[in-house]
Amino acid sequence: MDFHKGSIAGVVWRPLTKYHDTRGWLCELFRKDETPADLFPVMSYLSSTQPGVARGPHEHVFQADFFCFLGPSNFKLYLWDNRAQSPTYLAHQADVVGARRQADGCDHSPGRRSCLSERGLGSGTGVQRPEQALQGARAEGTG
Repeated sequence: MDFHKGSIAGVVWRPLTKYHDTRGWLCELFRKDETPADLFPVMSYLSSTQPGVARGPHEHVFQADFFCFLGPSNFKLYLWDNRAQSPTYLAHQADVVGARRQADGCDHSPGRRSCLSERGLGSGTGVQRPEQALQGARAEGTG
């Protein structure tokens, strides 16, 4: 399968705003009034990735994700469109997010592959919020 460089239909980069005051800063990661109902999160998690380490690649067949990278490090986020019915089928794109592009977010729909590579000098932190939970008893609504 040969992927070609290009933008992927349905990938949305949304700048997030940090509100600073004397105590530090605050950043809204999710707003119901700015998110399509079918992408409302059912869970959220925070992860730390060591320098030079990659997470993925992996593909969600049914699940969409929202990624937030607030720094202080950088990540290179790779996305591939693996949806045969998509107008951008077999396109791939890569973006540096985090300290370089402070507080960017990316919604992407099911059927896309992603890989995240930490590019900074220290560990980087990311927040993910999928619109459905697909693992374990809690995903079944039993936990």
